[in-house]
Amino acid sequence: MNWVRRHRQDWNPEHIQHFVLRNQDLVSGAIAIACTNCAANEDAQSIAAARARRRSNEEWEVPLSDLVSDETHETSAEGNLLEPAVIEKARSGPERRFEAWVASEYAAKRVVWWWKNGVRDEKYLGVEYEFGGQVERTYPDFLMMDSSSVLWVLEIKDVDDPDGATSGETNAKAVGLAKWAAEHNKFRAADPKLLKSPEVKAGVVIVQQEGGAMVARIGDPASWVQPTRVNLADETGWSLLALKDSNSR
Repeated sequence: MNWVRRHRQDWNPEHIQHFVLRNQDLVSGAIAIACTNCAANEDAQSIAAARARRRSNEEWEVPLSDLVSDETHETSAEGNLLEPAVIEKARSGPERRFEAWVASEYAAKRVVWWWKNGVRDEKYLGVEYEFGGQVERTYPDFLMMDSSSVLWVLEIKDVDDPDGATSGETNAKAVGLAKWAAEHNKFRAADPKLLKSPEVKAGVVIVQQEGGAMVARIGDPASWVQPTRVNLADETGWSLLALKDSNSR
């Protein structure tokens, strides 16, 4: 290609046509490599630009309203903070299992309300975490207020999560969520004269059906293990998410 750059100014269109016809495979390969490199460069620039536009909002609150329609939303389980109580139809099996679990906790009066978070929008809650040498942002799936005034911020995953290996991205999200909650709670306790915001607990949760009931377990980011059925059953790195009721403060 360097030879082409040095001599192309002496070529007329006929020379160029003959060269391309005689070297079709080489030219096609060079064009394919150039296209791949160009696309990768554009992707990197787009990601860098998006990261540069990130803004933090330390005073974030659940949005007062959201856009819904009959085509995209349906009636939700009880306890949903939205009025009317609706939720997006397009959600995963693990999220639906969590809804069944939180509905039972709401019926038992251990949950005051819950809310489904959105994604990739400033009005939704985003939490930063580090993975692969980059600062990323996750949008936890659910917020939940229990009856002892603890706000839970939860990322829902499935058994045998493909990203769930030790030092995988799900582990990185769990670490980021725990760090974010600790920072919030530290600020919360800094000045006793301030109006107290709720204590926050955050993490990655797996919900399974066991013995006819939904059971939730939360992962320990400090001693993380992949959420396999064996590890969950042995509670290796995963502990039961047992909520306190209002009489257990």
